[in-house]
Parts: sequence; C-alpha cells; structure tokens
Amino acid sequence: MDRIRRGYRGAASRETASAEQTDPQTYGDGVVRKHIVVTGLVQGVGFRYETLRRARRIGVVGWVRNCMDGSVELEVQGEPLRVASMIEWLWQGPEWSRVDDVTVESIPPLGRLEAESTFIVTR
Repeated sequence: MDRIRRGYRGAASRETASAEQTDPQTYGDGVVRKHIVVTGLVQGVGFRYETLRRARRIGVVGWVRNCMDGSVELEVQGEPLRVASMIEWLWQGPEWSRVDDVTVESIPPLGRLEAESTFIVTR
C-alpha cells in the first residue's frame, strides 16, 4: 500500500505512473486498478459527484462512496497515466473540500475496459 503525502504528491504520482507500467497488478493491455481512501473534509461538499465528473473526463472507470468514518473510498481502473491523473486530482478535490490524506493500494484489474463501462457513485 502506498501512502502519498501532500508534500510529495506531484513527484510520487509521476513515479507511480512510470512504475505501474511494469506493476504485476497491471492487466495485459496496461490497465491498472487502485483502491483509494481520501480523508479530510470530504463529505457534504460534493466530493463524490465531482469525483464522478472528473473520472468521466479523465477516462477511468470505477466507483466512489462515503464511509462511516467520514472518509471517501473509491476504486479506479484505467490506463496507468489516467489513473495517476485521477489520484493527483483527488488531492485537490472540489473547491469546498479539504484533503488531508490519500491512501492508494494496487489491486488486480477486473478485466478490459469496455466502451459501456462507467464510473458510479454509491452511498
């Protein structure tokens, strides 16, 4: 599990993106999947819906939901550079949020991305 700290997020994202090209959790066509937990002021500020909009714009699939402890949990799957771009955005979130920490864990991809795949918001 990688914990990306605020002071190092730019460098860490670039290193992560290049390292994922040879990551054993990468699907045969270069697709990666990440389980991510975002902490801070991330509930009640539109974080999930802005995450949905950003994910669709970047071109990744997955899901996002609020957790009982006040964090937001999501899974993101896509090309390594797109996933890294999504993680970078999560550090900023919508303008009303305050992100304290982003924890990223590599998990096995679910399969090839399909044109009908999407990003969803759950409770």
